[in-house]
Amino acid sequence: MKKLLVCLLIVVSLAVVSYAEPFLTDDLNLIGKNNLELGLSFSYGIDKWDWADNTAGSSIFGLTNLVFPIKYGISDKLDAQIEVPYRSWKSEIEFAGAKTETNESGIGQIAAGVKYLFCNNLGAVVKIQTPTGDTEKMLGEGTDAGIFLVPSLKVAGLNLSANLGYIYKSKFKSIGIEYDPADPIVARISAEYPYGNLSLIAEGQTQIFGKVKVAGASVDGTNGSTVDTVFGAQLVKDSLKFKLGFGLGLGKEDFKAGSPLFHFYDSWDWRIIFGSSYKFKI
Repeated sequence: MKKLLVCLLIVVSLAVVSYAEPFLTDDLNLIGKNNLELGLSFSYGIDKWDWADNTAGSSIFGLTNLVFPIKYGISDKLDAQIEVPYRSWKSEIEFAGAKTETNESGIGQIAAGVKYLFCNNLGAVVKIQTPTGDTEKMLGEGTDAGIFLVPSLKVAGLNLSANLGYIYKSKFKSIGIEYDPADPIVARISAEYPYGNLSLIAEGQTQIFGKVKVAGASVDGTNGSTVDTVFGAQLVKDSLKFKLGFGLGLGKEDFKAGSPLFHFYDSWDWRIIFGSSYKFKI
């Protein structure tokens, strides 16, 4: 309850946020008053994890994620957005010579948020993820709420953006067990080099978190950090936009999505990301 009150206080005091699918970092680009943007993004990630302590076993976890974002320009300084994700995952676990396969699919956590522009070089993003994903099938968690400051500037022809924020993750139950993911502090940075209608993009993200609690008890070895990068390109043609990227997870293997408990932090050995959108006046 204390974490929830802190999160709600932050959201009310800043009243702002959005989402930067298909890549990681939010920038300060808004779509403009009375504009509507419809989008589709696709990502596919793979993570392989070997059991520790010389135990003969490994797991491979793969996730396909489709997101349908709708964005509306409330004013020239404020965008609102809702996102509906469809998730499909498959895991293969090999332990002591036996292999087990599991797969599930369905609606994930529907998200809503806003992005607000304080000035030309500073904005903020707030996003709430609702508990719509089936936790029994690992398609979602509880209620997640994130808030980020977004500074941005141009240096030597590069568009630079950064995100610094905090994500509140509520408790939830799966197969009768209560999980309490740690709340990560998230830092991101992106560099975009525009060349006509084409932009080249490089991004980095780190998430720092404390211990995960399972059934009320803290689990040793679950506090740490993730490091992820994405390299890609964006093409803008009139009201159409396309993005294609490739991501690599550079952090410790134990904290990526394929290992136990760490699907909470969305870090992968590798993933491909594609996104498209169409903007029009209403």
